[in-house]
Amino acid sequence: MPVVLGHNIYDIASSPEIYDIVWVNFPYDEAPYEPGPDRHPGLVLSKSVFKDKNTELNYASLQIAYGTSQPQNDRLPWEVLRVHNYVALDRCGLCRDTSFILSRVQRLLWCEEYFPISEHGTPILGKLPHAQILALKTLKEVRDALKKKSSND
Repeated sequence: MPVVLGHNIYDIASSPEIYDIVWVNFPYDEAPYEPGPDRHPGLVLSKSVFKDKNTELNYASLQIAYGTSQPQNDRLPWEVLRVHNYVALDRCGLCRDTSFILSRVQRLLWCEEYFPISEHGTPILGKLPHAQILALKTLKEVRDALKKKSSND
């Protein structure tokens, strides 16, 4: 497996798309540049491709929102995208209600250290259904409007 920036990178062709759900060893706040010890679901918000200057290898970088099955009652409503009905959970590849924390996002290399292979042979679990994609876009519009309003005040 090729190494870029000290990580065993996956082939770009295998990388997830926007709105895919993946297993991720999401970094702790205390160590933002190290994979966390436990895997969590993550929501892919964006994907970029870069070229390593030393090796000339292309690699993918993903913007990931942290997912958890723990209640998020202390968060503002526009900070959380909740996946909770049976059909949505099934399409996402999740087995329990999951909240994606839109205020807890990291950009991570598409590599084995951050994205462990699941029992299905890939870190990719599923894809966010259309209704949740629309809900996510609405949450983004609310956040953007609130930011704009606070900067105008």
